[in-house]
Amino acid sequence: MHIEYQIISQQSPYWPQVLDIRQRLLRMPLGLNLYDEDLQGEADQYTAVALIDNQVAACLMAKTLNEQLIKFRQMAVDTIYQKIGIGARLLAYTEDYCRRQGYKHIELNARFSVAGFYIQSGYTQVGDLFEEVGISHIKMIKTI
Repeated sequence: MHIEYQIISQQSPYWPQVLDIRQRLLRMPLGLNLYDEDLQGEADQYTAVALIDNQVAACLMAKTLNEQLIKFRQMAVDTIYQKIGIGARLLAYTEDYCRRQGYKHIELNARFSVAGFYIQSGYTQVGDLFEEVGISHIKMIKTI
């Protein structure tokens, strides 16, 4: 299986697939609709994707907070590609891309159910559990 990693824009032909994965995996299970949200601010964010046979298998959004700090958000791996390392490789690819752009630190709000994934990737928990979109999250950070 050949996997290609890219940073795409909203003008990319892959953008609708990114929205579909985020809607199916991150919003619908919570009774939310991504398409009801204001997505205008995402135009200035990085969107990293893992592509298999020209299909988006995974995505990760990254939002600049300041010149040294970037926030990762809305990471999703399509169901049929979970548990085979695509998420970890997409995370590493995006971290490397951000490092090359000059960022020094990453922060993210991990769903508590997947915090172990981020800990294995070198992230550190900061603060206490909090609720976001109706589920438990934990803030995590990493220096890159």
